[in-house]
Amino acid sequence: MRPTYDELEAMAGRLEAMPRPSMLDTLEFCPHKAAAMLRACKGQVDFQERVAPWMQECFGPEISADRLERGDRFLEEALELLQSGGYTPERARALIEYVWARPVGDPAQEVGGVMVTLAAYCLAHDLDMHEAAEIELSRVWTKVDKIRAKQAAKPRGSALPVALEPATDHAEWDAAIEAAAKVAERRSTDGLSDDDPYNEGWRRCATITTAAVRNLKKGSGHD
Repeated sequence: MRPTYDELEAMAGRLEAMPRPSMLDTLEFCPHKAAAMLRACKGQVDFQERVAPWMQECFGPEISADRLERGDRFLEEALELLQSGGYTPERARALIEYVWARPVGDPAQEVGGVMVTLAAYCLAHDLDMHEAAEIELSRVWTKVDKIRAKQAAKPRGSALPVALEPATDHAEWDAAIEAAAKVAERRSTDGLSDDDPYNEGWRRCATITTAAVRNLKKGSGHD
């Protein structure tokens, strides 16, 4: 079993407390050099274990152990990484079809593949995967309350992290505004004169409708 963060820390302390004979300073097994090596690698050795308490603090045991939920969030982060590097959704869709048409792999081997290819991706993009992981773990510890609130608002049964409003086509808004504007600009209807009360009411109704549709469009972010 891999040593934990605390075990590595204790081991490094014991090594540093050992005598430092001058004759051993140049040898491979110098206690102080060994302690320095342990401290240098401890973040990488037990990173997975240090994520566990953050998961429990944010989500509790049930959501932390939800394999479908963990898959959703892993895929989301992987896609966001690719998006940040200029990867296109068309290539992602093509690979989804390709992978799901193949036999199911072994989870442990696939994890290994994820780690190897992530390291290779970071090399190609001049990124330090271990440094980025440590920075992100420190950051999310400061966002526990915000993450809990986001989780509470998450739509049940959906892979998406937030509820999305139904998309509205710009063309539908523009057509509605144009139609209302045409009615508002009419000077007569069915032979009615401009000063006819019915015609005036029709124009006023159209003007109000036009303004209302424009306000709705603006408020929905489709302006």
